[in-house]
Amino acid sequence: MPSRVDQLWDSPPVAFHPDCIAAVENAAREAGYAYRKLVSGPGHDSAYTARHVPTSMIFIPCKDGLSHNEEESAKPEDLAAGCEVMLRAVLTMAQAS
Repeated sequence: MPSRVDQLWDSPPVAFHPDCIAAVENAAREAGYAYRKLVSGPGHDSAYTARHVPTSMIFIPCKDGLSHNEEESAKPEDLAAGCEVMLRAVLTMAQAS
């Protein structure tokens, strides 16, 4: 019996806007936080917004690296750091426009 595979859906990679990425990197650096670029596999809402507006994402450390799950847990100081980076990046982008 021959096998057959039908492609039902395709979700190509999404490249985020270089200016948004730079704003987040600079915000983390200016705030004194360690950072690194990540490749994210899940289909975030940002994958859809990036098709229409400049977009990037900020990730913070979560317990055991678990994300997008009801068991996800983050320390208050990591949440605050993520918020600070986001605020700084948004202010940078607002000044640029």
